[in-house]
Amino acid sequence: MDRYWKSNTAANAPITPDTNAGGFPQDEMQSSDVKGTVPGAWWYHSVTEEIRNAITTLGGVPDWTKTDQLGVVIAGALDKAAQTLGGSDGAAQIGFVQSGSAMPRDMQAKAREVVSVLDYGAKTGGDTANGLTNRKAFQTAITALWRAGGGEIVIPRGTYALDVAVPIIVPSGIGIRGEPGSWIVPNIATVVDVATRPFPLANGAVFVTGNPDTGQRAAIENGTGVTEVSFSGVQIRCDYLHGSLSAGQQLRGLGAYAVDGLRVSGCVVLNLPNSGIVAGDCSEAMITGNRANGNGYGPSASVAASKNGISASGLTPHTPRLANSYSVTLANNQCNYNADEGIQYGLQCGIAIVGNIAIGNGDLGIEGDTSFATTKTAESMGFEIPSQTVLTGNYIDGRKADGTLGLGGIGFSGGNEGVCIISNNIVRCVSGKMGIAISQNAGGYVLIEGNLLDQCNPGANQHQIQARAQYVKLAGNVVVRPGADYPHSFAFLYGTIQTAIIDGNYAEAMHSTSISVAPSAASLSLLRVAHNTFMGSSAGAIAFAPDRACAVQTVDVSSNLLLNVNASGASDKRAITIRPSSSDLTVTVAKLSIRDNTVTYAGTTLYPVGMSNMQASAVATAEIVRNDFGAPTMPYGNRSIDSNDVVAPSQLFESSNNLPGQRATRGTAPPTDGSWAIGDAVTNSNPASASSPVVGWVCTAAGTPGTWKSYGALS
Repeated sequence: MDRYWKSNTAANAPITPDTNAGGFPQDEMQSSDVKGTVPGAWWYHSVTEEIRNAITTLGGVPDWTKTDQLGVVIAGALDKAAQTLGGSDGAAQIGFVQSGSAMPRDMQAKAREVVSVLDYGAKTGGDTANGLTNRKAFQTAITALWRAGGGEIVIPRGTYALDVAVPIIVPSGIGIRGEPGSWIVPNIATVVDVATRPFPLANGAVFVTGNPDTGQRAAIENGTGVTEVSFSGVQIRCDYLHGSLSAGQQLRGLGAYAVDGLRVSGCVVLNLPNSGIVAGDCSEAMITGNRANGNGYGPSASVAASKNGISASGLTPHTPRLANSYSVTLANNQCNYNADEGIQYGLQCGIAIVGNIAIGNGDLGIEGDTSFATTKTAESMGFEIPSQTVLTGNYIDGRKADGTLGLGGIGFSGGNEGVCIISNNIVRCVSGKMGIAISQNAGGYVLIEGNLLDQCNPGANQHQIQARAQYVKLAGNVVVRPGADYPHSFAFLYGTIQTAIIDGNYAEAMHSTSISVAPSAASLSLLRVAHNTFMGSSAGAIAFAPDRACAVQTVDVSSNLLLNVNASGASDKRAITIRPSSSDLTVTVAKLSIRDNTVTYAGTTLYPVGMSNMQASAVATAEIVRNDFGAPTMPYGNRSIDSNDVVAPSQLFESSNNLPGQRATRGTAPPTDGSWAIGDAVTNSNPASASSPVVGWVCTAAGTPGTWKSYGALS
């Protein structure tokens, strides 16, 4: 297309008209004397030049012999634009402005805010043939973003088969976010023996924290820890036959090691051969709102490797203190049907375990284990061992999918000087271990409060609640429907106890003594058992049984309701007993106070208070007052204590107890009905009576009403 005029041309372009009549063209109508519209020179000129300029601007050369030039150059321009926008920097050619008073940017910068594994060649569809491609794509995306300064990797919706011969290594400053509907499916056929793993990693996992350049897993001990790593919405599941891996083959889901600033939220890890989520030696960590179910059934049962829903432990004690794991939160997670524990933790300075659910796990619902640190102390390590723990509001149910029961509820063992609160948890349907247990080899301060234990069936030498620490308080706990396979107590406290307070608890019938306290320390400041309600015991109700020589300052047993004591009917039981494990032990009590208790008996019981294996005058002062002791048999005389010499008579203060032989009432004559015991007394309420001028009457032979004789004749 170019200028072409057949005739009547001018040397110069027409002058631009001053005005434009506007309107629309029309045909000539001779009958109406209407003239046809005349375009004029300017119209022909302007149309021609417009087309010529368009051809020139788009890179063409006007040619009057051609009629397709405009279409050709437009098509070429569009093709060039498509190539430009589709190129590596095409998005940089497109502008973007957010609403409001935002600054203009190009689309490439905007789009690069989100990095997807699909950008690096990952393939969805779940085809195992893409497993290696996907692993490389994930790792390449992570490494590229890390080198660019960090950011978030997105896993879009889809199923990603994954080769797991080598883990995906996540360095500092990287977040991995799975979109809803995204699933990572490890190819179990690619799991290798940990001894042959090509990278210096301690175990197998889908993701581990570390250095992608060196392949080194993060670790505090060699200074390769990482910072600010997050996993959110990542979903991993294994499709394989449980138990199909060999002893050396291990695979975890998320392996976060030595991370300062870890976030794991909204992730789902199902059916991994080992633990679902592992956070080892991590500090300032938030592990919240995750599901870790059905993990740990892969390798041989003999493998000493974690098989938990979530494992969050300080792996090794370090010096200085701040090199150790601290400030960890495990909250609102669901950890169900795992081979070992639902949640396992330990060796952290400051960990909160709150609002988690653990159902149907093979061992404990929640376990704290730091047995490798048992010889360490705060002085030797510069920090407290093991965890300083708040464990509250969790629900633990041991009933597994096949109807069998997991072993135990909450256990915390090993180490020294731990500080722990275990409160307001529900533990139910466990069999073989304890309901709640905490054990410190030395030191330790423990509060176990407001927990509900339902249908817990402890194993041999286990109990509903057991604790070993320097200071122990049990308050407001409830035990209902206890199991009966083995003898056990509501509470068993032992070890180096200095202070033990058992207050305001409730328990249905126990298959042994309701409370047993067996300190092994050389001294004990206070044992206080108060305001408890125990609905029955097959033996005595309360037993204080030191297993070494011990000087006790105060034993206070007050305001308890002890019902149906000694259901077994054993002939040697007492309701409340102080009984060292051997008569060779020197156990002394400076102050014994037994006040305001109520006791009933399900079987023949000798005395309300028993003193066995105790030396003469071992109890310096005993106050036994205002108790309703019911009707024990008392074959050695009518008194509260079964021994004559453990408490010196001058230091035994008994009054206002309801006890055969200590029963006192008022009246104007001896009883004529009712059952009475030797030593019961009636004080004369009208001693001035001419017919009965005596102080009162005393029962000299038990019976209904027994034999009564007057005493204190008045003259």
